[in-house]
Amino acid sequence: MPDLGRFDRGQRVGVSAVDIGRVDFEVSRHDPASQRVDSQHVFVTEEGMKLAPVRLRYAFPSELDLMARLAGLELQERWGGWSGEPFTGASRDHVSIYG
Repeated sequence: MPDLGRFDRGQRVGVSAVDIGRVDFEVSRHDPASQRVDSQHVFVTEEGMKLAPVRLRYAFPSELDLMARLAGLELQERWGGWSGEPFTGASRDHVSIYG
């Protein structure tokens, strides 16, 4: 489940690690109209900088249900994670089984 609240004016900068000789951070841009998030993970060390781009298009469970239905499948089960916990409005993850 996308956490759209993490974006401020469609952007986000976050630091994942800071250590002597290394800094890891991420910069992201969110386009709600196309449901896309484009990110660049940046790793800065004494040896230089490395970039790792990530581009994704997210879909909400209701959209997945529609795509499955159009393909002749129907939702059999949906959980809030791999442990089988209930899927609720507060779930950060979902596992959907179609057949």
